[in-house]
Amino acid sequence: MRSKVKDVAPALVTLWGMPTCNNIDELSADIAFLGVPFDYGSELKCRAGTRFAPKAIRETRSLYTYLDPIAGEACGWFNTDTGKEELKGITMADCGDVVIRPSEDERNFDRITKTVRRILDRGAVPLVVGGDHTVTFLVVRAFDRYDPLDIVHFDAHLDFVNERYKGGAKIFNATPLRRSSELPFVCNITQIGSRCPLPPSSKEAYDAALRYGEKIITADRFRQMGVRAVVESIPQAKNIYVTLDIDVLDPSVAPGTSIPQPGGLTYLEVRDALVGVAKRGKVVGIDLVEVSPVFDCSEVTSNLAVDLLLHFLAAAFPSKK
Repeated sequence: MRSKVKDVAPALVTLWGMPTCNNIDELSADIAFLGVPFDYGSELKCRAGTRFAPKAIRETRSLYTYLDPIAGEACGWFNTDTGKEELKGITMADCGDVVIRPSEDERNFDRITKTVRRILDRGAVPLVVGGDHTVTFLVVRAFDRYDPLDIVHFDAHLDFVNERYKGGAKIFNATPLRRSSELPFVCNITQIGSRCPLPPSSKEAYDAALRYGEKIITADRFRQMGVRAVVESIPQAKNIYVTLDIDVLDPSVAPGTSIPQPGGLTYLEVRDALVGVAKRGKVVGIDLVEVSPVFDCSEVTSNLAVDLLLHFLAAAFPSKK
């Protein structure tokens, strides 16, 4: 008799020392961290290892600590640029990792979506760390209660491919935005940071994105416009979902990724854009994907990713008095 597979495995180490939540049905937090160690959707040209990212992100050292060791509460952190205390009183919990089993794609897909729905049922905002970019569609399809939902997509690639080959897989790491665009509750999609030479076959994905109405701001166009103009060009939204592929950054600052591509954005450009996006509507979810610790010298990429998340969350969730 086949044994029942658990949906989630608890984390032994948590990001920023946030408390664990071993039963999502009892979750009580503003933000819920969820790892999705899935990288079976990566193509052969991609470097392996993004399934190790949730563990690496959790183990990244940071000066920020979630719990005040004396008061025992969400103490936040002081921002010397703004002179404000950020994330004070914003509660967080680590819900562990979705259980992923090789060769069980459909079951894995269902477990990811089901787990995110359970988090949303508890009124928390999911902070999902993959894994490859396949996971984004599997997460986004759980947000049908947020209608309309706008997506802001940071990435070196459009990820708007329709299928791996004629008649092939339609859910893998190059299709998440195409699949998400087909969901009836998804509205505006803004893509930031695309670049790199693509095969002629990729023109179909580009044309499809434009037909959908996706706003595409390439890395070069981003630099021409400047951060403020880029942010202002993003439609004001009722609900915003952000997907951050770490390869939107230049590999000189974020080498630990599956497809490093020269000409990417700087840390400051991405940080300031994320902070600006948080002001364009209510942030209801975020994912971070494509960090590959196997290729991350001195944990540079993981540290940068954690810092970007910290600033984005601070902008999206003002401190509670």
